[in-house]
Amino acid sequence: MSWAYYGAGALGLLALAILGQIIRCWFKDPKRALALTTHDPALFPQVMAGRYIFLAYILALALLSGSVLAIAAVFAGFSFLGFFDAVLYARAGKPARKHWQAGVGSALAAALSVSFWAIAA
Repeated sequence: MSWAYYGAGALGLLALAILGQIIRCWFKDPKRALALTTHDPALFPQVMAGRYIFLAYILALALLSGSVLAIAAVFAGFSFLGFFDAVLYARAGKPARKHWQAGVGSALAAALSVSFWAIAA
């Protein structure tokens, strides 16, 4: 592996550490996390739009990579998000059906992608 891989990998590990701290803060003290990340709840609809644009970007990159496993990994991530949101909404007594459907649909897409990879190998 090249020095570029190790350099990019080191940056990735640093980013994971920072993200881990932010995630922990969101679970332990959401008000502090809002202040730390300077998010404004009034702008959450636009923030969510940005998140969906990012998800589409990640999927497009996986599709362009030509890697079936990368595509499966993206679908697995989508599944996690669907199930995570479904549990949050269900616990709060809110409608969660669409989130459950997204989780199941994405899990099926991930499983099918891995199946295609296994068959082609």
